[in-house]
Amino acid sequence: DVYKTMDNLIAAFREFAVNAGSCVIYNGDDERTLQAVDGIRGKVMLSFGFGRENNWSADDIRINSNGCYSCEVYKNGHRAATLDLAITGRHNILNALAAITWCCYFGLDPAQVVETLSTFTGADRRFESKGFVNGAHIFDDYAHHPAEIEATLTAAKEMGYKRVVAVFQPFTFSRTYMLLDDFARVLSLADEVVLTPIMGSREVNTYNIHTSDLTEKLPGAKEFKSFSEVRQYLASSVGEGDLVITLGCGDVYKIADALVAENGDK
Repeated sequence: DVYKTMDNLIAAFREFAVNAGSCVIYNGDDERTLQAVDGIRGKVMLSFGFGRENNWSADDIRINSNGCYSCEVYKNGHRAATLDLAITGRHNILNALAAITWCCYFGLDPAQVVETLSTFTGADRRFESKGFVNGAHIFDDYAHHPAEIEATLTAAKEMGYKRVVAVFQPFTFSRTYMLLDDFARVLSLADEVVLTPIMGSREVNTYNIHTSDLTEKLPGAKEFKSFSEVRQYLASSVGEGDLVITLGCGDVYKIADALVAENGDK
């Protein structure tokens, strides 16, 4: 119950930052993060982000032929290194900046850090390629919060596929209820949206919230009652030039796995 409102969430992150050791590293571009760290004293406060006012920032951002990003990294407004990522998505520039900030706080050289980051090819359930079905490229991603979904779908749209098909499993009734409009906004980035039932986890649906509430906010979205129905639909509807990505922190990855296992291109 403590996390039912955004104010409570901000307060929780503030408590976490206050209880941190000697240093707090935060996204200086994010308004809610700035609220959470505002006024904290007695620690080294280091910000990262795209804005040059941050302690660590990125500029001259470019996308390469492989769909990955390169940029120049700046420390307090002065160029420090060139970053070449081996993973897709503009949001991963921010993830890299966070890592650079942390490593350099402990005395590592920025050139060493970016060299190591350039060899990182991703983690499980983070834009993880699963295979191909009817020529469509099937991916899976753990994204389950609107900001994560927005970053993932934005990256997918930048990769040059004809269509991006998002398969989303809402997780918990409280989050779906509280962030319904945000979910609708970010999912609309996809060319087609396929929705599964909400995974309630530990919660009871006291909110009277259902997947259909989200479907109504996404014109053209398709809602199915089971994973098998989703797989059947995708197997018959996706094709060459499509990118299909399953999204969510529950067991939605099983759709991607089974879809490829049952219908994967040989």
